[in-house]
Amino acid sequence: MRFKIWIGEKSFKNVKPKLEALYKKSKNANPFIHPEWIYPWWEIYGGSRTPVILSIEDENEDLILASAFTSVPGIAATGLWPMGYQTIDYVDPICNQSIDDVRGAFEDGLEALLNVFPFIWLPLVREKLYQSFFLPFLEHDSVHSICRGAATRSLIKLPEDNVDKFIKKKLGTKNNTTLRYRERKLKEFGNIEYSIYQTKDEVSKIIPEIKKIENKSWKNDAGVGLFSLTGTPEFYNDALPLMAEAGRVMISTLTADGTVIAYELAFLQDDTYCMHNLAYDPAFQKGSPGRYLMVKNIKTAVNKGFKVFDFMQGTQEYKEDFLTHKEPIKEISLFKKSMKGYINYKVISFVQNKRKQKAAKK
Repeated sequence: MRFKIWIGEKSFKNVKPKLEALYKKSKNANPFIHPEWIYPWWEIYGGSRTPVILSIEDENEDLILASAFTSVPGIAATGLWPMGYQTIDYVDPICNQSIDDVRGAFEDGLEALLNVFPFIWLPLVREKLYQSFFLPFLEHDSVHSICRGAATRSLIKLPEDNVDKFIKKKLGTKNNTTLRYRERKLKEFGNIEYSIYQTKDEVSKIIPEIKKIENKSWKNDAGVGLFSLTGTPEFYNDALPLMAEAGRVMISTLTADGTVIAYELAFLQDDTYCMHNLAYDPAFQKGSPGRYLMVKNIKTAVNKGFKVFDFMQGTQEYKEDFLTHKEPIKEISLFKKSMKGYINYKVISFVQNKRKQKAAKK
């Protein structure tokens, strides 16, 4: 096997069929490097940047591993950030083999990338990849690095059956009583219905309704909503139907007398249900529609045969009641041991230390 670097729009277009073939062969792959995610992202955000794919190929030139990047300006140099960086929860590459089997080629590929782009930012690296690959890689003499905790990943190991018993046990007596009380309050708003949208047409038609919920949600005012950033409405309009066509998306809603009052967006990855976003209309807050919808989806995930419910990054209180375990997510910055790499290493180290000091004073 060998690594290959694809640089520029023409190469990015040419590698798409290989990425699609790789994704179909990969188990529990990162949804945020699915071709139907990164190519719509590039159409919206590419601009004057350069797309870069790091791949590992077998003897038949079929891909074994792939990571997607976009160029970004640095100090006296151009570096790389993960493609889709403002829309993703994880940056792990697609790989259809054990990372140990491709370790040498992956290491060589990253070092070759650093020869062209003196810094690489990897903001959301899951624990398994960090422990199995990056922890030893960061000891290499050829790179400077900065590694720190970025977030926490919350998960539920789902039961094979009797999900009602599982939820009742996780919540405990007090929270179960509160859940039933909220459900009664919710039903005071009218006839409550739960719906699922998974086909391309279904997802396309429901997107305008979930935009309405996002606009009303506290997330929109805080600037953390699904459609809050420049370009994200257009991006999700394009990407979600394509992901649905590939069988990777599920949108669920709650309606009160036919009006959507809450929605959840999830990605479906083999045995894992990945909850990407949840929002509700605050006018219905006393009925906790978001929590009600999430419980419905935990039950749906079990009934559909999923083994893991991944809350993805974040430690919000509503997740704590249900999760069975947590994992740290790392932020890793790599720098070539060169003048340009060293300058960016020092500048980014300084900025991160200042932010850490500022946060400690709050």
